[in-house]
Amino acid sequence: MTNDPEFFYDVQQGSEQWFELRRGIPTASEFQTILANGKGRQSYLYKLAGEILTGKVSEATFKPSLAMERGKTMEAEARDHYARTNFLDVQQVGFVRRKLKSGRYAGCSPDSLIDTAEGGAATERAVLEIKTMRPDLMIAAREAKKHTEIPSEHVAQVMGSLWITGYRRADLLTFYEGMPFSFLVSAFRDEAYIKELEQAVEAFDADLDALVRRMKK
Repeated sequence: MTNDPEFFYDVQQGSEQWFELRRGIPTASEFQTILANGKGRQSYLYKLAGEILTGKVSEATFKPSLAMERGKTMEAEARDHYARTNFLDVQQVGFVRRKLKSGRYAGCSPDSLIDTAEGGAATERAVLEIKTMRPDLMIAAREAKKHTEIPSEHVAQVMGSLWITGYRRADLLTFYEGMPFSFLVSAFRDEAYIKELEQAVEAFDADLDALVRRMKK
């Protein structure tokens, strides 16, 4: 069994094929929920179990928040802004997944993959994650100088993307259309954190499998 990641470049995010690839498996956008180990984890278990049992994507998936809709609208401009201001090539990818020990999968949907080099090093791939933030919150963050690190609520997703892809670096761009500034923070693999995350996702996967088996009896 290979544990190399699988990259789906020809799948458009938000398409029927994309939803099918994600159906019933834990994905990076919910890794923080898994790590929190609270009621949200249980709800996520039920959601994915329902997708596995019915073969259909959960109806809850099709109820995006205002922030999610804003992100979709501004993502293309944010990606172009990143590529232009950093003189880097970006490549869109629909989905990336990695086999777990069980043979099932966990996955992520990076906003882009980038080619980057540091200090004369050979070019390597990295992950780009894009977040939009309301202008008032961006102003407050800049005034308080709280824009130089990955926000705690995004760490699990960013490190999860590095785990799934196997890459070493991720860039997090915070952006809003028309704002005269944006925030860009780089993060590198934290192997201890990624190991903890992998163990938590493996345990979640085992609980999911057990739940599905119980529901089938």
